[in-house]
Amino acid sequence: MPKNNWRWFRVFGNLALSKVCGVPFESVRDEINSDLELLDTFYRFNGWSADGPWQTPEQAQAEIDEYDKTGRRDAVGVGRQADYYSGSFAIQFSQLLYSRFAADIDPERAETYRQRARDFGASFWRYFDTEGAAIPFGRSLTYRFACGGYFAALALAQVPDMPTPLDSPGAVKGFLMRHLRWWAKNSEDIFYPDGTLNIGWLYP
Repeated sequence: MPKNNWRWFRVFGNLALSKVCGVPFESVRDEINSDLELLDTFYRFNGWSADGPWQTPEQAQAEIDEYDKTGRRDAVGVGRQADYYSGSFAIQFSQLLYSRFAADIDPERAETYRQRARDFGASFWRYFDTEGAAIPFGRSLTYRFACGGYFAALALAQVPDMPTPLDSPGAVKGFLMRHLRWWAKNSEDIFYPDGTLNIGWLYP
């Protein structure tokens, strides 16, 4: 499995096996811990993580060379990626879910993730205007309203002591709902006739 946010899928799969399906936690603990130890190395600063190991320039060149030879980009690492994907789409989103559903079995890491959510939220709210439109940048912008995923996970995780302006459930809900309403208001051309989302982004 690549060294990126995909490891969260296995973490939550194993967590569900234990918490929902009755598989003894001891039988999945080592794999969960191994994945989390890797994921935690992606952390950079101010709540932000990269989506994989942060490469040196030499490693980045080795990645390019490996790709030229094999067509694979995940042999060395994923480079220097820090965007919505490593924030609201995946890393922060997953850390918040983990802090909610695994706090009883991993309280120390759950608190670490809550603090990262506080640090991230202190500036992330500025990526949205007063109408809910988000700054378009980074990879996978076709996910569109997933930019607000952090706010949804934050509401579920119920992280205390969030910085202003995310310091109340109503404020968090407001950021999420304004973002969803902005997309609803500006979504005339983002659906195929069968109702499924097309590929692209609507720029605010």
